[in-house]
Amino acid sequence: MIMVPILLLNMLIAMMGNTYALVIQQSEKEWVKQWAKIVIALERAVSQHHAKEYLVTYSIKVSGGSDGSDGSPPQEEVRGVMVIKSQLSTNNHRVLTFSFNILFLF
Repeated sequence: MIMVPILLLNMLIAMMGNTYALVIQQSEKEWVKQWAKIVIALERAVSQHHAKEYLVTYSIKVSGGSDGSDGSPPQEEVRGVMVIKSQLSTNNHRVLTFSFNILFLF
């Protein structure tokens, strides 16, 4: 008779833990969605000319970029941007992730 309340309490704790995990997962998705909306709003506020200036300023040349003035066919300029993200891992250690984005400028 004493086992039934203990088992029910254990089941309630397990269900609450599962619900908490689902809420955290949904909140992380919502955070990313809101962050994307902010980035899009900021990108739309900048003219294309200024956006290209910023890309050239904050990226590095990887290859290409000939305009055809030397007799060779024109080539697009390939530039890269390093993206560094910091996030917490499962055991609360900060992890840095790096990615390199390639941009093609004409």
